[in-house]
Amino acid sequence: MLPALTTRPLDATVLAGGVAVRLVAGAPPAALLDALYGSDARVALAVLAETDPVLRRALGGVHLVEPGDWPTAAGAGWILAPFVRAPGPHTATRFSDGSYGVWYGAADLVTAQAEVGHHLAAYLAKTEAAPARLPRRVLHAVPSVDRPVVDLRGAGVAPAGVLDPLSYAAAQAFGAACRRAQHWGLVWPSVRREGGTCIGVLRPPMLVSCTPVGATTAEWDGRVVAWHD
Repeated sequence: MLPALTTRPLDATVLAGGVAVRLVAGAPPAALLDALYGSDARVALAVLAETDPVLRRALGGVHLVEPGDWPTAAGAGWILAPFVRAPGPHTATRFSDGSYGVWYGAADLVTAQAEVGHHLAAYLAKTEAAPARLPRRVLHAVPSVDRPVVDLRGAGVAPAGVLDPLSYAAAQAFGAACRRAQHWGLVWPSVRREGGTCIGVLRPPMLVSCTPVGATTAEWDGRVVAWHD
């Protein structure tokens, strides 16, 4: 049972630039972009996921997107990609245990870099990766102001543990409850950058467009990640 929640549009009071910023390692599979605009994209992608072992990981979660939530917006492939990845523990995030996808972004580039850099550094340290420069595409997504999101900003607003910087247990349970309740997404204060704002989209139609606008590079020196635009 969800507590009483505050919802609000992602308007200029949340996103000063009018866009949510997301950093990604690469483009969605070409077949995904090609099939999105076919007459039966959902079926086409499901077939691709079953027949192509390379695409199975990228498209194995097609069945998780409700028919009414299938995106037709400009840049639909960029919107859809995190929602159709094959589900599993390897895709777990703050608001998902890995059984469904969430589109994550931030209100500005610096916050997006702080969030991505934190997780990237943790992964690279665990794998003892050698120093490297890791390019990332910068995406700008325009949210619908007619589809409000759950607002977790402000003192005492988020349920206990949901914004814990180390444990995602409470956040994943909360995210699943929000998804079952058909909420469009969430907005919360970044725990990786003071003053930053993060956005999580639970349903693709929350975004009306998504466009690559440039690039940034994460430099891993064996200990920390630094960003170069």
